[in-house]
Amino acid sequence: AKDIPMYSADVTKAPALRQLALANAGLYSIDLGMNRCLEELDLSGNYLSILSLAGINGNYDKNILSEINLSNNNLTEVVLNDMRAIRTLDLSNNQLSDIDLSFGDYVVDLDISNNQYEELDFTYCAALKRLDISHNNVSSVKMPTENNLEYFACNNNKFTYATLPAHGDLDETN
Repeated sequence: AKDIPMYSADVTKAPALRQLALANAGLYSIDLGMNRCLEELDLSGNYLSILSLAGINGNYDKNILSEINLSNNNLTEVVLNDMRAIRTLDLSNNQLSDIDLSFGDYVVDLDISNNQYEELDFTYCAALKRLDISHNNVSSVKMPTENNLEYFACNNNKFTYATLPAHGDLDETN
């Protein structure tokens, strides 16, 4: 039967899985605890509220997961176990208000638009080329000392002239 939601998915019996796309599947939960070989993950357009990408132990961490799309869910919490591999992270259109990017050194494309963030710290995200923080409640943002930003969307937030990222924080071409 077409358009029957899955509600939950257990892919623990497929530990060698490299790509997983379950977009718009009606998921409320998924167990990825054993899937340490994941490189690309698309769970966009579901009903997930909490998601852990951590492994069941250190041997099952997702150390090569580089492309993650969790947009258009109901996420209030996401656990990212190892950000060093992540290059593209889309958390847009959720209910998130906190994100730890202290290990986001290699993230190139980050979309956290349409969430509930108020303060953001990108100090350790020097590799960012594309950043979208639009449609949040952001009033304060810390940028890396040097950056490679080619695109930066920060509209529809709560910045004042004094709290906008300083001109020196962004390359003059942006």
